[in-house]
Order: sequence, then C-alpha cells, then structure tokens
Amino acid sequence: MSEASGKVSAADRPNEEVGQASQAAAVSTLATYTASDDMTGAETANTDETCTMTTEPSQPSADQEENLPDNVEMSASHGEENSQMQLDDSPSPSAREQDFTESRSGRANFRSTSSKIANLRAAFENDTPANGPPRRNFARSADRRRERSAQCSKQCQDEIGKLRDERDREEEMKIALEEKCTKLEEELEALEQQTHEQKGTRDSSPGQGTNGTNEHNHEEARASSAQSDEVHLLQQQLAELKKTISTSTRMSSSVTDSTFAQEMGVLHHELQNWIVLNFRRAKMDAAPNELCNRLEGTGDFERVAWLQQVFRVFDPTAKLAFLQCVATVSLMDVFCAELFFGLNKGEQWCADLLKAADSMQKTLGSVAYAKWRAATVEAVGQNAVFQDLLQKAIEDAAESICHSLYKLTEIDVGESGKTSLIGIIKRAASLAHLFSFQQAQYQFLRPNPGTPFDAETMEDIAEDGDELSSSVVSCVTFPSIIKHGDECGDNSHLRNVIMRSRVLCRKVES
Repeated sequence: MSEASGKVSAADRPNEEVGQASQAAAVSTLATYTASDDMTGAETANTDETCTMTTEPSQPSADQEENLPDNVEMSASHGEENSQMQLDDSPSPSAREQDFTESRSGRANFRSTSSKIANLRAAFENDTPANGPPRRNFARSADRRRERSAQCSKQCQDEIGKLRDERDREEEMKIALEEKCTKLEEELEALEQQTHEQKGTRDSSPGQGTNGTNEHNHEEARASSAQSDEVHLLQQQLAELKKTISTSTRMSSSVTDSTFAQEMGVLHHELQNWIVLNFRRAKMDAAPNELCNRLEGTGDFERVAWLQQVFRVFDPTAKLAFLQCVATVSLMDVFCAELFFGLNKGEQWCADLLKAADSMQKTLGSVAYAKWRAATVEAVGQNAVFQDLLQKAIEDAAESICHSLYKLTEIDVGESGKTSLIGIIKRAASLAHLFSFQQAQYQFLRPNPGTPFDAETMEDIAEDGDELSSSVVSCVTFPSIIKHGDECGDNSHLRNVIMRSRVLCRKVES
C-alpha cells in the first residue's frame, strides 16, 4: 500500500509541475495579448481554451480511491508513462524562466505605458475646463471693436436725428401758430375799424322821427353788441395762441452732459480725420524758427504769437498734432464768440445787439441772463440776414485755417478739402449755439504751451502713462469743456469736466 502511495505521489508531482508551467504560460500569453495590438480574437480564444485544458487538476474520484489497491501497479505504470509524456511536451526550466522573465517585462512595460497615459490624461483634464478648452478669438477682437464703435455711432446718429425731427416739428408748429395769430390780428383790426366806422356814421346821421330813430338805434346797438362779443372772443383766442406759442418754443429741457461729450467727441474725430487725410504726406523738415517765420501774416497778432510759441518746440514725428493745433486755434473762435458765433460787429444791428448783451449781463443775474440769451439766440437764429452772416463767418474761418496750413506745409487742400472743412465748422457752430441755449455756464479752455500736465482736465494723445507727472504741454489738439452750475443755472459752485483737452506733452529738460 505504501509503495503504491509513493508511486501515486511521484506521479502527481509531474502533474503539479506541468500545471504550474501551464499557468506561467497562460500569464505570459495574457500579458503578450494585452501589450500587443495585432492579436486577434480567435488567438485569444484558443489561448484561453489551452490554459483551461492544461491547468485542470488530476484528482482521483471516490470509486478510483476504493479500487486503488487492486490497480496500483497499473496506475503507477500509467502515471509514469503520462508523466513522461507531459514532461516531454512541457518546456524546460530554462525556457520557463525565459517566458516568466518576458512575462514580467511585458507587464512592466504595460504598466509603464498605462501609467504615462494616465498621467497625460490627468494633466489634460486638469488644464482643460469643464466646458472645453478656452476659445481665444483674437482675430475677431478687432471686428468686435469696430462693430461696437459702429453701433455706438449709429445710436448717437439716431438720437441726433430724433432731436432734429422734434425741432423741425416744433418749428412747423410755431410757423403755423404764428400764421394763425397773424390772421386773427388782421380780423380783429378789420372788426375794430368797422365798429369805428359805424359809430362815426351814427354820430354824423341827421335826426329822424322818434319811432324811426329808436328802431334804428336798437338795431345798431344789437349789431354793435354782437361785434363787441366777437371782438372779445377773438381777443381771447389771440391771447391763448400767444401763450401756446410761448410754451411750445420755450426750452423745456436742457441737453445732458453725456450728449455734449458725444457730440464734441465726434467733432474732434472729424477734425482729426480731415488733418490726416490732407496732410499726412506733408514734408515738414524745416527748422522751428523757419516755421515760426512762415506763420507771420496768417492772423491777428495775438493768434500768431501763440502759434509761434507752439512751433518753437516743433517735433517732426508729431507733425499732424501740431497742424491740428493750428485748426483748433481758429475753432476756438466759434465756441468763445461774444454772445454767439456769426455776429459781425460791422453791421449796426449786430453792434447794438452786442452792446445790449453787455448791459444785460451786468444788470441781470446769471439765471435771468441765460434765459435772455437763449431767447435772443432763438429769435436771431431764424433770421435770414443772420443766416447769411453765419455762412460768411464759417467760410472765413475755413479760409483762415487753410491759408495757415498752406503757409506751413505748402499743400493746397483744394475745393473739396475746403468744402469738408466748412461742414466741420458748421457743425461746431451748431454746437456752439446749442451751448448758448443752456442756462448753465460752459467754459472752453485751451492750455498754453509749457503748462504742466493736469490729469483732471487734460488727456495726452501720446499715452505715456506714469511719465506724464513731469511733463508739460507742447500743443493742444482740442479744447476742454467745463460746466459751472446745474441745468437751471443755480449752484454755480458746482463744477463738472465734460471733456478733457487733447494735448501732446514733452519731458521737462532738467
């Protein structure tokens, strides 16, 4: 019995070694399948089937254990033969070690590759937001800015159009009411004249019979009473019409500061574009003293002296800013004119009006004078004679600007350029008259050359940033606008900078 058991154990030992070798081969096959991309499904199925068939344990059943003593020799002999066959078919120990080493290296390579992929995926997920990678539309930023600028410009133009339409409607209403008022006045005068004639006829007629006289007097009294009632009714209608005209033409609301800032900003850009369009190719290689000499005779003494002070520090790299400064000096006459732009002191009625304005300003308070000025501008502005004077003043201003720029650059802008400049000055004149309608006081400032830079009222067109603290003004391309008081003309201590002046600065030489 012991001998049989020993033979059985010896027979089982090769089977266990064969099972271990089969398991190692299965692990190697699985690792090779995982690491390889070219392994097909059929090969995987065959490998699994082989592993299953090879690794099944050869345990004897209960019946076989009972019959074991009788068949020991046979079992032992068969076990040795089976063991010998399986040992012949199984790989050698060196081959198993090589397969095991390859299996371990394959698993290590697979783990390394999987670890790198996992690290890359984690890094990508950390850098990528939940809603996907950020989209940077740098190419579209310029288009968006242009669209926003065009949209703002369109809104401004629409608002200006609405205000102009409202003004036109008020003008039409005013004209219609004035015509009706004139017609009623004529009817009233005709009725009054007819009444006087009837009274004169009655007084001059000779005496008649008592009955006839009384009857005639009663008829005249009734007619006179009816005419008096009609005259009274017409007088009431006339008074109501005058009140309506006064109400409809009165400035009921003031223009906001933001509206003035937008309109003046548009004017500044139009003037700047005109300078760039006509003088960007100008060759100004002359010395500053030569440029100052060229300015002689381009205007009155005060203006020429101020411009010469500007061009003493002329910078050729900023020639367009200096040329725009020349145009701005003439444009200041539009906003700083006495009473309002367009009045010619050579005309007698203009001189009388300016004299009356001076007396009113000294006599009336600031609020009352602002109301008087607004009413005067409204009344005079509709006059055809004044419109001719205004057009002449606008053309003279354009001619003065073109002449000064020609002396500096020797460039003639031609009729088209002059026409464009006339349109710009006409826009400035309309804004100047609109400022005159307001009850608040507006101040237009033009910084002198050499003035220290003030960030509250100035804006440097060169945008030097922090370096402006030690800078002074070289030239000014557009004035600043400062409002004193509120919309009703009260609280004169209030001060608001509506628009900062555009200046070109330079460093102070130490």
